[in-house]
Amino acid sequence: MTEVNYKSPSSPTFFPNKNSFFNAFTFFLSYLSIMRIYNFNKPKNNKISSITRLIGLLLMLLQAVLPTTANLIFHQIEIGSDCMKAMCLADSGCIQKGCSRDVFDRLGCGYFRMNIWQFKQCYEPGRQIGEDSESAWIRCSEDYECASKCIVQVASRFRLKCYGKSDCETIARLHDGGANGCRTGDTLPYWVTVKSFCPDC
Repeated sequence: MTEVNYKSPSSPTFFPNKNSFFNAFTFFLSYLSIMRIYNFNKPKNNKISSITRLIGLLLMLLQAVLPTTANLIFHQIEIGSDCMKAMCLADSGCIQKGCSRDVFDRLGCGYFRMNIWQFKQCYEPGRQIGEDSESAWIRCSEDYECASKCIVQVASRFRLKCYGKSDCETIARLHDGGANGCRTGDTLPYWVTVKSFCPDC
């Protein structure tokens, strides 16, 4: 078994981070500048002016509240976290080599028994020009960092389907069940196994 160093993750958070509000503030300043130029060069039309201001304010609110691509990434789950360690143990005993089929008859390989469809969904990291997908998939699955990042990236794409669940549960169930992993009870046994290795996750 190959040993990997791990760090404990911070507490998960689902609130908009400070960058969201900073982006909203800068957007608002830009909006005010545009409105000043617009009002200076255009004849007065109260109805159009009011509608324009309303649209600008709505855009500003959306910028602050809705999650951006950066916010969808699991900042609290590092590749060496206890959560990822528990998933690694649940998947393979955290053994680098080997492949096996899961309960859904999907062939998975490496530390996390990552299947080729997961590898393709994270855009085939490390695949070289002219290299076939299967070779690149096996190599990534047997590289702890590559496989971890791939799993987190795929889960980040579908995390909104797991509203209200912790980051670790979200990643684990999406990893086990795909895009709708949080919406099916079929992934609960896997999550229970992960929790048995990491009760605080």
